[in-house]
Amino acid sequence: RLPHPVRHTRAVIHPKTHTPDESLGSYVIVRDTFVASSRHQYAIRYHLAPGCSAFASENQVTVREPGGLRLTIVCLSRSKLRARIDKQWVSRVYGKREPALVVVFESTETGAQDFITFLVPTREGHAISIEPRLTAGTAANAFQVSTSAVSDVVIFGDASQPAANHCCGKNC
Repeated sequence: RLPHPVRHTRAVIHPKTHTPDESLGSYVIVRDTFVASSRHQYAIRYHLAPGCSAFASENQVTVREPGGLRLTIVCLSRSKLRARIDKQWVSRVYGKREPALVVVFESTETGAQDFITFLVPTREGHAISIEPRLTAGTAANAFQVSTSAVSDVVIFGDASQPAANHCCGKNC
């Protein structure tokens, strides 16, 4: 047991399954919350299927699978994050392993940390934007997921904090 332990909770959210405009289809959001009182190194890992390629830049990773599909993975936090790609092994069947890539988001920080990761399938030629939005006077976090044609706004709050009646700086 760590002398200064960390409590980790994870929530997985699947906000939509179909839209008339397929430029922003179904995606997944993962919220990792770490409660700690001292300095720790945090690493969030996403294992990819064998044969995928990946490119990391700051807090974003673009994954391509051999059939041409793409996955954009963006991890957001108040902490400074760094994304990297590791080469490791996966095993789909007992006794057989294959090389595969692992996406790693890392940060070293003190105190409680909240990391929100968006995993958004995209097609070649379709740009996706995932940006934090200000939430004035609240303990909530807001994010905008956009393509050239469609935008979603996702708001996360802390159940232990009182709710406010405004989001993104405007009364709702």
